[in-house]
Amino acid sequence: MPKIIDPAVRAEALRLRLEERLSLKEIQARLAQPVAKGTLSIWLRAHPLTEQERLVRARAGVERTRAWLAEDPARRRAIYEKRRVNRYWRLGLGRRSE
Repeated sequence: MPKIIDPAVRAEALRLRLEERLSLKEIQARLAQPVAKGTLSIWLRAHPLTEQERLVRARAGVERTRAWLAEDPARRRAIYEKRRVNRYWRLGLGRRSE
């Protein structure tokens, strides 16, 4: 049975998108009642973010990731190694020793 969501929550989600131009994830975090991202997507489909707003968020995400990796060089090496090994694995070569 579908969960009943208070109409005020839907109105608040719409307000957050129109007035504060928040993303689905940001709206989801601010709502008083938990709402699935898919539900928010349906509610807000008529009010998408502009291409410029999406680009700004994407760039911010890249910068956060770069800062996170710069905090710990070992983390950066571990992720690089994992991706390198997975590339060989996808090609059917398994783990390569050099």
